[in-house]
Parts: sequence; C-alpha cells; structure tokens
Amino acid sequence: MSAGATADSVVYVDAGAVTIAVTAKVSAVERPLSVEIWFDGRSVGSTQVQSTSAQPLRFNAQVRKSGPKALRIAVRSASGATPADAIDVEKIVITQP
Repeated sequence: MSAGATADSVVYVDAGAVTIAVTAKVSAVERPLSVEIWFDGRSVGSTQVQSTSAQPLRFNAQVRKSGPKALRIAVRSASGATPADAIDVEKIVITQP
C-alpha cells in the first residue's frame, strides 16, 4: 500500500474489547510510513512502520454493540516519502478475549 492508500472491509464482532493486529513492513527504512486504523467509524490509533521485516502492530478498540463493523487501514506518508515507498501489509487479525 502506497502513501495515501486505504483498504476497507467489514467484520462481525461481539460487544466488548477488540484487538486489531496488523503485520506490516516498509519498503525502505529511510522513509517510514504510518498506518492508521479506523474501526466502526472511529480512529483507534496510528503508528509509524519502521522495519523492513514484518512486525505486528496492535490496536485496541471497544465495541458497544455486536454486529458488522467497518474496518479501514490508511497509509500516511512521512516527509521525504516517494510514490515508490510502500507498506506491505501481510495480514490483519482481529481477536476478542
């Protein structure tokens, strides 16, 4: 995913705590990019991806009501990023206790 890209999905979750784990890596360490996660219409956080080897990034959310929820991952550029810079998202895993 290059800077400015987004990916959307819908997942079914039960009410309560949710952990969203995104496993990702950047194409070049010199120009890190940020990942922002939106869940059920709310931003649950963002973090900079700084490794060329896949690393798990964890985000936590609270769900008030069971049902289908929108999930969005967005890639934001840092200064100096080029169109060739990208984040490779290997997987997204959603878990509940």
